[in-house]
Amino acid sequence: MGFHLWITFFIANLLTSLSPGPGAVAAVHAGLSQGSRGGWKLVLGLQLALLLQLSVVALGAGALLTQAPTAFQILRWAGAAYLIWLGSLQWKASGNSMDANPAAEAPWPEAG
Repeated sequence: MGFHLWITFFIANLLTSLSPGPGAVAAVHAGLSQGSRGGWKLVLGLQLALLLQLSVVALGAGALLTQAPTAFQILRWAGAAYLIWLGSLQWKASGNSMDANPAAEAPWPEAG
């Protein structure tokens, strides 16, 4: 890898790392709307999800899906169907998304 390619890669990764992602935005929103307890609960959930994802990768799910294209296609279409289902729930949800307490109208149950 040439130096110009390496420095471009480094700068792109640095900018990506410094910019807030959806997890950071969700944590800020939860902290502002539910207080620090709500923010910490969301951060804990995000970290547990990351741990689960890393565990699945470490167990070799990527290699398994590479060797089994049919399983990959099934997983891919199941994920797409899940996203469509979540989108339809949001679309059917009544009320304005800019309400003071959007969690009260969420189509999924609140975590206790």
